Parts: sequence; C-alpha cells; structure tokens
Amino acid sequence: IVVFNIIPDAASTTTPSPAALAVSLAVQAADPTSALRATSLGGAISVSIPAGTADLAAAEAAAETVVVGEVPLWESQCVTKTYTAFDMIVCYECCTEVCEIGDEVPQVAGQDVLSGYRAELCQSLCMTHCGYERPFTAA
Repeated sequence: IVVFNIIPDAASTTTPSPAALAVSLAVQAADPTSALRATSLGGAISVSIPAGTADLAAAEAAAETVVVGEVPLWESQCVTKTYTAFDMIVCYECCTEVCEIGDEVPQVAGQDVLSGYRAELCQSLCMTHCGYERPFTAA
C-alpha cells in the first residue's frame, strides 16, 4: 500500500489543487488504456480518494474563475510610474508591504496561501508586477 500526501505548491500560481490532482490520478487509474496502467506494476493499481474530494475539486475549479476587474490591493495601490530603478523600488516596497501584511491574502489555485509561504509568494508577485521581469533593452 502506497499513500500519497499531495500538498499545494505555494510558489506557483498555475498548478492545480491537490484535490484536482487526486481526482485526475483516480480517473487515470480507472482507465485501462491510460499510461499510468501501461507498466507491469501499474496494471494492478487501485486508487481510492476520500469522500467529497471530487466535489472539493469542482468547487475549487469554480472558485478559480476570475471576476473581470477584480484586482488585488497590492496591484491597484502600488503602481510603477516609470521603469526607472527608483520607481521600481518604490513600487516593490509598497507592493510587498500591502501583500504581506494586508487584509487580502494572495491565493494559489483558489486557496489562500499558507502564512509560512505568503512572503515568498508576495515577493514573486511584486517582482513581476513592478517590472523586474521585463526584457532588458539597451538604449
């Protein structure tokens, strides 16, 4: 018997939720033509997921639907005026402060980020928002 604990990746905003992964794994295991069952060990796979996991995955997928015009506070309050070093630093400091200690908790795959990963995710989001990931062009 092998038990998997699937935990969310707090550093990514595009990975599916643990519930969605568990449901996907169960669907693949039930399909006799799937690549999961093509191996000699995989032919005898039996997957069981806790009751309500499929409902949770469906609810999370519905929660991922973004309402147009819904902008997080750290993006609406902290805007780079120009892409000069000074303005980008001001934007980044404002953005990380509002994101890390504000009332609005950043989310990954529709779920609030755990407090231990909040600073790391906020720093990543703010680096992108304030222009640090723009392509460099020599003048």
